[in-house]
Amino acid sequence: TARGEIPSSERERLHAAAGGVDAAAGELRAAVQSAWRAGGSVRAIAAELGKSTRTIQNWLEEARREAPSR
Repeated sequence: TARGEIPSSERERLHAAAGGVDAAAGELRAAVQSAWRAGGSVRAIAAELGKSTRTIQNWLEEARREAPSR
């Protein structure tokens, strides 16, 4: 195959993998929210995941903004 062209089977694999990454990212953010609601601190969650506290804070803030108002 000439460089630059992706065979259809590999194209399908790329798209499937990208969809898996998106799903995993959503699950990770949901798990962070759950851990925080269960009493975990931002610092403890960040340390457990090897993420910065700012990242965890951003994810929690995004979740609050996206949540339907009560």
